[in-house]
Amino acid sequence: MYFLLIKPLVPSTPLDVFQWSLLVVASVCIAAAGYVLHAIESVDIDRVNYPNRVVINTHVQEKSAFNLYIALNMVGVGIGFWVSYQLGKPSYATWFILCSALLYLYATSFYKKLLIGNLIVALLVFLNVLTIPIFAIIPMLPAFKGFVVSWIFQWSLGLGVVAFIVSFIREIIKDAYDMDGDYSFGVRSIPILIGIRRTGVLCGVLCVGTALLSFGIMYRYLYTQLPVVLYVLLGIIGPLLYISTRCFSVKHKKNIPFISTFLKGILVAAAGILVLMYFTIINP
Repeated sequence: MYFLLIKPLVPSTPLDVFQWSLLVVASVCIAAAGYVLHAIESVDIDRVNYPNRVVINTHVQEKSAFNLYIALNMVGVGIGFWVSYQLGKPSYATWFILCSALLYLYATSFYKKLLIGNLIVALLVFLNVLTIPIFAIIPMLPAFKGFVVSWIFQWSLGLGVVAFIVSFIREIIKDAYDMDGDYSFGVRSIPILIGIRRTGVLCGVLCVGTALLSFGIMYRYLYTQLPVVLYVLLGIIGPLLYISTRCFSVKHKKNIPFISTFLKGILVAAAGILVLMYFTIINP
């Protein structure tokens, strides 16, 4: 987003390439820390759901993994604070503290709560989409206002909302695959509550709703750009409608991995629209 959208349209952004690189490193470190902590906290559940993929206490000792979690968090939050200070906005460091805190709460308790864990993961994806626009543009808003800034934020929000919903759907459908271990250890999830088939129907409805939302965004902002319209139809809306049919017909756990992977591909396709926009709208 930085090179394809923000830098071409707002060349005077205070966020330089080095600072952008540091923001990426900070985000990766904090996300990795959350993954490590979740692996520690869910090791017993993973022995049931993914017996061949358990790392904690098989390849890495729990104490070493926890030290890695602390180190990754310190690096991520520390870099975030440094970049915020360099931009003259030290309070922006709370953005990284918030993400780290959400990942901690998710790993230690909220992933066992009905819907809360799913919403936290989706929210973190949404926040990740907005990180670069916020750090690149908001510090200069008093001196730079107008259509360009509004357009960038509208697009960032639109992309973030679609990513939020698709991530939320993916988290719910993944819970269907993890039902056995989750049920054994008291995790509350939609599939445990209503069963795999009804979970599939719910995810199918959400996929159709996301396709309609994507069509509305496309019609509102891109209807004059034929290449982008075709990309959205074939790369996002079409796949969402297709995977909705797979969700409606899901009956067994064996159907879940394909749906989960396909939804991840839709997230990648949604990000890919920025490349096409750059070559067709921003720098044709």
